[in-house]
Order: sequence, then structure tokens, then C-alpha cells
Amino acid sequence: MTKSAKKTLIYITALITVGLICVIIRTAALFTELDSEAIYFNNDTLITVSSALSVAFALFCISYIFVADKDLSLSASFDNAETYVPSGLVSVALVFMSMDMLGKIVKDYGSVFSKANFSSVPSVLMLLVAVLAPVCIVNFFLNSFLERKENRSRAAFCMSCVAFLSIYAAYLYFSTALPMNAPNKIVDQMAYLALAVFFLYETRISLNRATWRPYIAFGLIAAHLSAYSSIPALIYYFASGVSISESVAESILTLTLSIFVTFRLLLTIKLSPTNLNPTAEAILMMSKNREKEIEDSAKVRSADIYNYNEENKSTDTDDNYKMELFTPETMIPNIDNSDKAEDDSDEENTRH
Repeated sequence: MTKSAKKTLIYITALITVGLICVIIRTAALFTELDSEAIYFNNDTLITVSSALSVAFALFCISYIFVADKDLSLSASFDNAETYVPSGLVSVALVFMSMDMLGKIVKDYGSVFSKANFSSVPSVLMLLVAVLAPVCIVNFFLNSFLERKENRSRAAFCMSCVAFLSIYAAYLYFSTALPMNAPNKIVDQMAYLALAVFFLYETRISLNRATWRPYIAFGLIAAHLSAYSSIPALIYYFASGVSISESVAESILTLTLSIFVTFRLLLTIKLSPTNLNPTAEAILMMSKNREKEIEDSAKVRSADIYNYNEENKSTDTDDNYKMELFTPETMIPNIDNSDKAEDDSDEENTRH
């Protein structure tokens, strides 16, 4: 595991830990402090604590941009179970979301294409959400069946997800189902806006313009806020039968999107660094081979110099210990005694 992957794992561990704590506190607040109309909190102690923790964690997630390696670059992957399963869950939830919106339109205005349906901002936004939801399903379908990370068609449909999430956040703002300043409504809006930002960076991957540090940072925020919004709402709904969000379909969709984002973040831990093009790989390989040759040559020269020094050292040592002993006899040249005796004999014969 690379150093970047270890840093990402630390942040994801923090996401799971802090997210679980915030979900537990908010769920407790819903059951103990929410008023009878399921809008405001009679006592805001627990909900304030959970909100403060969520804000602090969001700021902590932003720090990933500065903590992670500046040259962080990963080779994106879509051909894996971490993408298949969450994409399927989100697709099913989008179907129910579209049906729920169409049902509200028919209930309030009698027909999907009636003139009254275009008479107000919320009604127009509802229609856009109902139309864009099936388009978003195409994006998740392409995620599962297009293996190449660079694909403009997938990028275009991914932008439809950004539009869908942004329009739904705007719909929540203009909707009259809950007061504008209802705490649960604000949490849902923040969750969908964070998800929209995350899918913007998801789109950049398909355009081969990925920026991984903000991708992971905003992914952490989106995963946390969407879980913080949906899980307590669903628990409260199944326990009391009352939905504190716009609808149960919305809470289910928010939960599946949280799962999708979390698995995409977990996938980044396993991704390898970005692959180079063949020419760059060949140049890099030649450079490495040349460096290896230079290193091997340096090692050979070092070994030769070492052996030469060792040989000279041993020779000098032997010469130092070899001492020639000089005696008086050795200092005087040797004279052949036989020649001297022969000369003396000749001289005596001459005298006689």
C-alpha cells in the first residue's frame, strides 16, 4: 500500500467512525427532542452536538487537499464490484424517485403535461427531477459496462446526475412541504449539494481531467452528509411511520448515493498510479537501464581500485618485513683463494 493510500484509508476510517457517531446522536435527537409535527426540535442539545461534529468533520475532510501528495494521480477503474453493486442500488432508487415525483405531479395537477404544472417553480422542478432521474440511470449503466476511464458519453450522462442533484436541492428549497428553515430540510439540501459537487469531479475522470485530491475530499463530505441525512430519517420512519424528509423515496436515494460514494472512495485505495503512454514508458525504461549500467560500471571500478590497493598494501607490507642482514664478510667483496694461491706459487718459482 502506497503512502497516499494509507492517508486515504485514515480519512475513510474517520468517515466511518465520525459518521456513525453523528448518525447515532441525530437519531437519538429525533426520538427525544423532535416536536409532534416532526419539524423542529424542542430541545436542541443533541442535534447541535451532531451538527457541530458534522461541520468539524467537513473541515477535516477539506484538509485532505493539503495533506495528500500534490502529484497524486491514479488510474481510474469502473470494471469492479465496488462500482457494479452500488450503481445497481442507485439505479433502482432513481426509478422509485421518478415514480414518486410523477405521482406527486399527477396528484397535485391532475396530469403530467397540464398547463398548471408549469405555473410555479416547485412544479417545474418536480417535472425536471422526474425526467432527469431515468437519464441518470443511464450514467450508472455506463459505469458498469464501459471499462475505459475516458469516455465522453459517460461524462455527458454523469453531468446529468450533477443537474439532477442540483435541481433536486433547488426543489427542496422551494418546496412548501417543510418550512424553509426546518433543520431536516437544510440537512437534506446540504447532502444533495455535496453529492452534486462530487459528481462534478466524477465527470472529470471520464474526461481524463481527474483531480484526485478534491475528488476524495468532497467525496468524504458527500458520503458523510448523505448518510447523516438518510439513515436517521429512515430509522425514524420505520419506527414511527412519519417521514422527516420530503419523502421516503428521497431518503432511500440519499442512502444509496452515500453507499455509492463510499465504495468509490474505498476503490481509490486499490487504484494504481496513472499509467504512462507507451513512448513515455519506453523513455523511462531506457533511463532506468542507463542508470543501472552506470551504477554497475561504478561498482566494477570500485572493486578494481579496491583489489589494486589491497595488492599494493600486501606487497608493501612484505617488503617492510624483509630485512637483509649485512655482516663484515658480506660487506667485503669475496676473493677467490685458489687464484691467490696459484699466483703465489708462480712468484716463488720465478725467484728460484
